[in-house]
Amino acid sequence: MFRLRRDIGRQSVLGLLATDRRGKGYSSTVLGADGQIQFGLADKVKLQFLHSRTVYPEAFAVGQMQPLGTFSGWAMSLAYYHEAKNWNWWAKYEDFGRDFRADVGFVPQVDLRLKEGGVRRIFWGDSKKRYRKWFITLKGSIIHDQSGYLTDQMFEASLDYNGPLQPVLSFGLVSARENWRATPFEQDCLRIESNIRPTGALLFSLAAKVGDAVDYEGSRPASIFLARPGLSWFLGRHLQLGFDHARECLRIEGEPLYRDGPAETAPVRPRGGRRADWSPPVRPPSPTAAAGG
Repeated sequence: MFRLRRDIGRQSVLGLLATDRRGKGYSSTVLGADGQIQFGLADKVKLQFLHSRTVYPEAFAVGQMQPLGTFSGWAMSLAYYHEAKNWNWWAKYEDFGRDFRADVGFVPQVDLRLKEGGVRRIFWGDSKKRYRKWFITLKGSIIHDQSGYLTDQMFEASLDYNGPLQPVLSFGLVSARENWRATPFEQDCLRIESNIRPTGALLFSLAAKVGDAVDYEGSRPASIFLARPGLSWFLGRHLQLGFDHARECLRIEGEPLYRDGPAETAPVRPRGGRRADWSPPVRPPSPTAAAGG
């Protein structure tokens, strides 16, 4: 891996990057340029341009439905952010070619064009109020593949609250549309995420989701209920005791398709472990997704 960075002024930077990975009958090379350009105190632009050249072993390529021989692709991202004390807004565009691969890195899916934007209003508290800050966020995104076919679109309105004892509460209403195997699925749901830290050593968390979902195996609409409470106990500077319990139920026309709720314990683990979070049922990878290596 190669990385070259050049500071431009006080807050802007431009850079070059390269990764190369090789094996028997296999090679993956990515070359690119990126940067961040700051405009004043609140506005910045981030950009990245990448080009890949890949060869997979023939048996692997056939089994994973990847191109045979040497193939190349490109990717780019461009984003604008405004981050002031009371207002945030942003706009982002990403474009991943069908044959782009980044085996050294994390690119879960290619063959897409993403457009995303949002705005946030922040309200600040003080010692006389019951909150440190709370904010309202509106955001949306739309995804097409390289042929122009609409695959996903999403809009979310959310409310977040930060208060004494470091509580964080987040409520979001999500309205989404997903095309799966040429069938459109409307998905409306409510998500809730929270954590509270009554002492420096204890952290309680809860994540939940209820609403529409997709049974990807059967290509049919479903409903989901997901709850995941958690507890973290920080034992000194380097150790953490954690407990998570996940309860998930996917229903088809009111009948449960599956229920899942095993508890997970971690008697001792490094500091910095992931908090509880929620995620929808895993969507099977697209044939054009980047192959892992």
